[in-house]
Amino acid sequence: MKILVPVDGSVAADHAVESLVNYVSNLREIPQIEMMFAAAPVLPAVVVHGVAMDRGAIEAHYRNEADVATAKARQCLERAGLKFGLVCVQGDPPEEICRAAHAGAFDMIWMGTRGMGNFANLILGSVATKVLHGARVPVVMVPSHPEPRPAFPVNDFRT
Repeated sequence: MKILVPVDGSVAADHAVESLVNYVSNLREIPQIEMMFAAAPVLPAVVVHGVAMDRGAIEAHYRNEADVATAKARQCLERAGLKFGLVCVQGDPPEEICRAAHAGAFDMIWMGTRGMGNFANLILGSVATKVLHGARVPVVMVPSHPEPRPAFPVNDFRT
């Protein structure tokens, strides 16, 4: 089984990686895990504080951004003794995630959600929602703050 795990350094992404570690312990075989960081592209002609950045500086920026964004997720997988790959790309995150899942023949995408709520999601959209609609493989969406469930069903319909 191949699992693609998009991470962006958010609490939601880190929580999703933790839940994946717990999930893997229930499987017969350890899956092949590929962590992915997709950064919005920066054009070489971008001017920062009046100084144009060259391509080398932009690449260094991407490497640093990826290192920071994936640090906790990498530590979590390493502590669990799970081997993983890491790919960093530039582009629109939902498009890049769907493209990588298809091109890499992944069996599923495992990702966190920020839980913006229906209205905010409708207005702003979300990476998770766009991936869910664009992916050709199953997408497991792990909420960053799962709501507590009652120990017993409130309406169990017994008489």
